[in-house]
Amino acid sequence: MRKYALVLMPYSGKILLGRKRSKRKSGNDTAPWVVPGGTINKGESALRAAQRETFEETRKDLPRNRFRFRGIVRNEAEEQEYHIFWAPLSRDEYREKPPPYREFEELRWFDQDALPWEEMLPEHEEWLGRMMQTKTPLYFSVNHKNEK
Repeated sequence: MRKYALVLMPYSGKILLGRKRSKRKSGNDTAPWVVPGGTINKGESALRAAQRETFEETRKDLPRNRFRFRGIVRNEAEEQEYHIFWAPLSRDEYREKPPPYREFEELRWFDQDALPWEEMLPEHEEWLGRMMQTKTPLYFSVNHKNEK
C-alpha cells in the first residue's frame, strides 16, 4: 500500500488547496483540487514527509511542532493510505495569492464552508468533510477509484 502525507493549512477560516499540473498535452483536462502533500519515502516518518512536502509544494518552512496529526484514511480501491496533518498558518506566513511551486499549476485559498467539492477527488470530499467537523483524530477507510 502506498503511503502519503497530506497537510491541511488553515488561515482565518480558509484552507489552501492546489491544482496539479496536467500531464496531458491536449484537451480540457483540468486537474482536481487537492490538499498539498505527497509520498512518504522509505524510512521517513509521516510527520517528516508532511513537513518536507509542505516546503516542496508551498515553500512554507514550518517547524515540526506546528503539525498536528488528524488521522489516517485508507483508500482500499487505490491501495493508498493518507496520513493527515493540520498546520495552521500565522498572519506572517499567509499570502493572499500564493505562487505555485513544483507540480502545482495553481494554489488557492477556499473558505472552509465553501470548498469546491465538485472539482475535488471523491475520496477527498469524504475524508476532508469529516476532518473539518472534528478535532479528534479519525481513522477510516474509503473505497474510491480516482477517475478525475
